[in-house]
Amino acid sequence: MVGCLGNLYESIEHLNEIYIQPNQNKSSLLNPKSPVYSTDMPLLLSDHELKARNVYRCPYHDSYVAETPNVVCPQCERKMTTEVPYVNASSNPAGKSTTVAAERGFVKAVVTYMVMDNLELKPMSTISSITMLNRFHVKDVRSLEGKVVDFGVEEGLKLLKASLECKNVLTSIFLGNNGPQKGSCT
Repeated sequence: MVGCLGNLYESIEHLNEIYIQPNQNKSSLLNPKSPVYSTDMPLLLSDHELKARNVYRCPYHDSYVAETPNVVCPQCERKMTTEVPYVNASSNPAGKSTTVAAERGFVKAVVTYMVMDNLELKPMSTISSITMLNRFHVKDVRSLEGKVVDFGVEEGLKLLKASLECKNVLTSIFLGNNGPQKGSCT
């Protein structure tokens, strides 16, 4: 595969299930499917769109929901008409805990993860940190430097493009290239 997007998928495939949220599975990350079968509904919605959203369920079964009313329930074949408000973490009043807020995302938040320049993803521990320092022949930890970056839609698009073209994605997006290098983005 050109670029390094395959490294990210391979990392997720090899990620132990203990790091995945209990309400998620690796298959949903590796083979995403739209919960909406309508072609006019975007897959990604802004927080504004999510705050005002309602879903509809069958009055007799709560196993399925639909984004539009009167869809036929797959279980009993009645129309799904019971309106249920959609709650997301940003619309939750401060101090009130909900399942949605607690189980947000795909991986457990209590673990720190390391994303390498080639998009390899690994859970981080003291041992893995020392292993990385040895792997890159770091002799003096004072030579290491942290960098905080702003990450928005524009950076996300650049990251996706670079992940299809090169092997040093994070360097090329957030530090820029310092001349031509093997496998670097052009």
